[in-house]
Amino acid sequence: MNYKRILVGVLIVLLSTGGALMTVDYIDDYFNLRVKERIAIYFRTVVQGAGPIMYVYDNDMGWRLNPLTEYQRGETGPLHGLAGLREYNQKLRVNSDGFIDRQHNESSPYYRIAFVGDSFVEAVQHAYTNRFHHLTEDYIFTKSNNEFAADIMNFGVSNWGPAHYFGAIKSKVLRYSPDEIWIFYFSGNDLGDSTPLHTQPPLGPTFIYEKGDKTKPIDIRFGFEHPSVVTHWLRAKEYGSFKYSNWMYEVVPFYFSQQSDSRFSLAWKHQEQSFSLIRELVKKHGARLRLVYIPTFLEVNELAWSEYVEAVSDYVELDQPLIQGLGEKRIKDLAESYGYEFISLTPLIREKGADVMYADHFSRLGHHWVANYLSELILRTSPLTKPDFH
Repeated sequence: MNYKRILVGVLIVLLSTGGALMTVDYIDDYFNLRVKERIAIYFRTVVQGAGPIMYVYDNDMGWRLNPLTEYQRGETGPLHGLAGLREYNQKLRVNSDGFIDRQHNESSPYYRIAFVGDSFVEAVQHAYTNRFHHLTEDYIFTKSNNEFAADIMNFGVSNWGPAHYFGAIKSKVLRYSPDEIWIFYFSGNDLGDSTPLHTQPPLGPTFIYEKGDKTKPIDIRFGFEHPSVVTHWLRAKEYGSFKYSNWMYEVVPFYFSQQSDSRFSLAWKHQEQSFSLIRELVKKHGARLRLVYIPTFLEVNELAWSEYVEAVSDYVELDQPLIQGLGEKRIKDLAESYGYEFISLTPLIREKGADVMYADHFSRLGHHWVANYLSELILRTSPLTKPDFH
């Protein structure tokens, strides 16, 4: 076979075709025939319509789920089973307030407990009846031999932190007059979610102070308090190079260290102010306030902890060692100083095993263990309601 002749033939065809197209293009432009435009219009696709939006902006809470929609989340793959990965495909209804929960009446004859938290409470990875807020209701009733019941409400949204919890309590939770409000604090990101240093407006908080005194917060708002260009300018002016920090390896290490750091101190101040505002708000309404601590995987797994400590050394120089349990102690001390009752899930997770409890947040079995633990605690410590079957 003569490859040279074939190659020459191909080149001739390409050059001839290119020349013909250029000629057609020139004629089309010169005589304004609009042939190219007509061909393009014939093959075009026009899209105009409403698209699905799962999360919507909210100036009280930052964002929330789009009310009265169905949330679908799934994960599948032909090799998931071989790799030991979990497949799921969940469809969850969102209520009129923007949370994955049933519709609740504003008043209830039952003892009412509001669970407020981030994605661990939102729990989109599991069917509605397999999420710990729903299971806790079930366990309370069955463990008491159908003698006591509680109305447990779910106010969980991914990536919320204490600043968002304040907004949710103020604008949504208190409307239902709960007897107790439980803050589920996840140490993995709640600190960063509650400071504009890490989470900027419109999703991050803007703290409002009494007469500009930054030691006296009076409110937290979301959205753009200023035009967006002004917001970004003010943030750059106030935080400077701080806002370019590698959060996980340059700021979070001081959560586990007794060594001070100006970036961490600023974020901690914002978190403390969020805790304070929540306490004052809830106190006015007479509800009992508890905080449930959810540790990160590295706080309950020794290998993950040692790998994190080693990785941190590449980013910051520490004069004092990182202490695995120090972060939880910080939150416990902070919560109790503001009158929160502190509950830790760390002992439960260590007992059952972090590898089993966690699987893209809590595993299905993890939700049951958490619900079992919380239901027993509620039965021991809360004045529950006896159901009125009449």
